[in-house]
Amino acid sequence: MTVNACTVSLNQIPLDWRGNQQRIIDAIVTAKKELAEVILLPELCITGYGCEDWFLSDDVIEKSWQSLSEIRKHCDDAVVIVGLPCRFQEKTYNCAAVVQNGKILGINAKRALPNAGVYYESRWFTPWTVGRQETYKNVPFGDLAYQFGDFNLGIEICEEAWVEPSLPQVQPVHLVCNPSASHFEIGKDARREATMVRQSRLHKSHYAYTNMIGLESGRLIYDGSMMVIESDGQVTRQSERFGFKDSYFLLKALDYVPSRQNSLRLQGAPLPRNAKAKDVPATKNYSAHEEFLSAEALGLFDYLRKTHSKGFVISLSGGRDSSCVAILASHMRALALRELGPDGLKQRLPHLESLDADSIVTCIYQKTEHSSHETLHAAKELSRELKVKFVETDIQPALDYYLKVSEDIALQNFSWDNRSHDIALQNIQARCRVQLPWMLANLEGKVLLATTNRSEAAVGYTTMDGDSAGGLAPLGGVDKAFICEWLEWAKINSSGGLEPLTSLRHVLAVEATAELKPAEFQQTDEKDLMPFPILKRIEEMYVLDKLPAIRLPGLLQKDFPSFTLNQLEGYAEKFVRLWQASQWKRERLAPSFHIFNYTLDPKTWCRYPILSGEK
Repeated sequence: MTVNACTVSLNQIPLDWRGNQQRIIDAIVTAKKELAEVILLPELCITGYGCEDWFLSDDVIEKSWQSLSEIRKHCDDAVVIVGLPCRFQEKTYNCAAVVQNGKILGINAKRALPNAGVYYESRWFTPWTVGRQETYKNVPFGDLAYQFGDFNLGIEICEEAWVEPSLPQVQPVHLVCNPSASHFEIGKDARREATMVRQSRLHKSHYAYTNMIGLESGRLIYDGSMMVIESDGQVTRQSERFGFKDSYFLLKALDYVPSRQNSLRLQGAPLPRNAKAKDVPATKNYSAHEEFLSAEALGLFDYLRKTHSKGFVISLSGGRDSSCVAILASHMRALALRELGPDGLKQRLPHLESLDADSIVTCIYQKTEHSSHETLHAAKELSRELKVKFVETDIQPALDYYLKVSEDIALQNFSWDNRSHDIALQNIQARCRVQLPWMLANLEGKVLLATTNRSEAAVGYTTMDGDSAGGLAPLGGVDKAFICEWLEWAKINSSGGLEPLTSLRHVLAVEATAELKPAEFQQTDEKDLMPFPILKRIEEMYVLDKLPAIRLPGLLQKDFPSFTLNQLEGYAEKFVRLWQASQWKRERLAPSFHIFNYTLDPKTWCRYPILSGEK
């Protein structure tokens, strides 16, 4: 016998009751038109996964049930698995409801909750006990399996598939469905596939996995990865990830051997026996560079769309970070246009008056007496190649005014030769550079994109209310070494509708520098800090691996044998000192996307005391 299983990826918004419900209903209707008999929707798709403390609200629980009551009216002639929170005996559970022919057959409660990295599920939800079955609103509730005529179905909710050893199903089944909300990070999708293949083999069954897509609640990006693993281990993947639409579908016909009735499973109606579904296209493989570009583009697109902003403003210095942000914003438009077409893009962004690149992205170069011709030329050429709006202005008069007033207040003349003046003189320039971008963002109804990166955040190499200012920091979770590497890749690779960016040769020709000191000081980022690869490695060992500072130099020497132990000890000591002193800055940085396996965001990954005595 054959069953047509359809996984659905949805782009939802937390607490968007009307929108989330309609997108679910539309997806169910579409899947049924494609002859789907089992339709799997993502985890917590009724509410959105990122509701955070609002999962504890009675109103959210009640509205979720009301939404499910409307959705079930559209579940005729198909079995639909849809995610929502439920409250049972004064505890809240992350659940998946199984619906058929307008009836809620049962509700499975999640048995394993993730509580590491970006996940804090145990703050809101309680894990269900394996094998326990209760009744909730007159519906079977708990650890359940289902039978539809001669076809058996089981449920694993997201984390349950990752637990070692895996939590057992109630009964052997033909198909295990995994509704998930698994955030994106570079390289993670290969681990997902390995996990789902393992689960298929463990259960000796077909295995269907689905996921969210888009920037759902502001920080975590979902790539829309979906897959169906057949009982023989063959993997069918969704042909595209990182799409810009509301929903995507993966339909697969699965052969199974009919089974007899089993009283331990919840009984539903036999499946409708639709014609066999067609095969799906082959999947696309993404390199790490393509994943970064695609994820950032999707994140920026959804931020633009869901905030109803008119575009982005970028303080473009001609350096690596701001150039990378400008490229990502431009690629966002090009990638969305390539998939959706002009009409589709206008439908997705109806609040924009124009879809032209120079209308969506505004770049402003603000020179002082310390700015070089090379960075100005790099900023101009990149803006021209990206076809974005470019504004050049001189802020030296404004800077001179602030310096004169400050000297009058301090009753002293400032000098670069006075070490106590150095940081203040650098910071006042960075802060002067934020007024005009904010003004343009306000006037044009756009989002100001901060250009600070993860490496700078780790050591506080950013001016608060200066280069750190903005409503969103696309590179806040990305290290400087990767940014440099990616720009080299972008210089020679064509992707997303843009040609290879030859103008990047001007950006990369200049050593990374803040250009905040007179030219005779030959200021560079690596001179101020340390080589970027070493900075990244120290950050990984100290922040991700939680290794004590005393062990860092010896481990560094294995990776960087050309440096002396004394040099590496100095770099490690400098990192730890700056890390401790900079937590207050990290607490104030703009929200950023989760791109790699860790971030310094104190809200979603790395919590560290503002005051500490660590040595």
